[in-house]
Amino acid sequence: IWYHVPSEAEWSWIYTAWWWGANWLDMSNILRLPMSGIRSFSTASVIDQGAYGGYWSSSPNGSYAYNMLFFSGVIFPSSDSYRANGYAVRCFKN
Repeated sequence: IWYHVPSEAEWSWIYTAWWWGANWLDMSNILRLPMSGIRSFSTASVIDQGAYGGYWSSSPNGSYAYNMLFFSGVIFPSSDSYRANGYAVRCFKN
């Protein structure tokens, strides 16, 4: 069984499915995304645990990479950030 880091398009699909209610009850039983915070590239400290979640995608964007961010009911499925930041990685099953 193989796993992969989701692409920016896959994170966008998950968000769209959630937004429009397509099988969200099923997804919420298998996809858990804790608000793990991030590791700041400037201080190397883990910040915003419990208030902010960030998950890398496999899609680069120059010196940045796309990620999915969320906090306080707000979701950004196609954000980007410096690769030096420490976001969590959630692998999807192929």
